[in-house]
Amino acid sequence: MSTSWAEYLDGFIQGVEKFYSDKQKYFDKMTDVRKALKTHSYEPIPKLINEAKEFSEG
Repeated sequence: MSTSWAEYLDGFIQGVEKFYSDKQKYFDKMTDVRKALKTHSYEPIPKLINEAKEFSEG
């Protein structure tokens, strides 16, 4: 299941990142979320998502 979410997230990043070059830190954090999902390392995901959210709002 997490692999599917990682693939979905990868598609989102690839499709949207090019339109928001000023939000690179956000996409870096979302890439970290994708990597965590792929490796089934769930513990850091909530923190990574919160950090990404801060970068997207800032």
